[in-house]
Amino acid sequence: MKRVWEFYRDLLWQNRGVLRKVIILFLVSIAAGAVLFFYDQTLLDKIVAMFEEKFGADRALDLSLAIDIFRQNLIASLIALIGGVILGITPVLLVGLNGLLLGYVVTSIFVLMPGSIMDSLTFASKGLLPHAIFEVPEFLIVSAFGLVLGTRWLKRESAGKRKQVLKEDFIKALKIVPLAIILLIAAALAEVFVSGNLIK
Repeated sequence: MKRVWEFYRDLLWQNRGVLRKVIILFLVSIAAGAVLFFYDQTLLDKIVAMFEEKFGADRALDLSLAIDIFRQNLIASLIALIGGVILGITPVLLVGLNGLLLGYVVTSIFVLMPGSIMDSLTFASKGLLPHAIFEVPEFLIVSAFGLVLGTRWLKRESAGKRKQVLKEDFIKALKIVPLAIILLIAAALAEVFVSGNLIK
């Protein structure tokens, strides 16, 4: 177990520069989502409808829902990771979109929810934090490796060995998948059995 931890720690550290860029993009997108809410609040209904279409309205908080959430998140993560081979465009778009949605939804909680700011903060914390502590790092990690996969082989220092660099980065991308799966399992279980029960 210690070796596994050290392996992923070193792998993430070696790619810390790209991780930092992805985190900055995510934070900027969250801020943009918050601003967008004040321009157009009608999007909230569309976001809710989108989630209800994916998972159904009033679903029971059971293992079946957790599996559905895990499956959806895994598909999105694999698209961000492997889709990154297309010049790194896919992970950038997905990070931006997810940050935008998160900023929009969180802002809507604070603006529209009745009660004090503390009530809104408590609700948002219960509804997001238990699974976000697993899901957000996972998504940012796979997006970072997807970005590496699509861009490092194009850089000047990769000239003359582009195929080799692309192959190396593809292998690294595959190695990150087991970590992503573990984090997504934890996120799906926390979203259903912790967040779901906390906010009913």
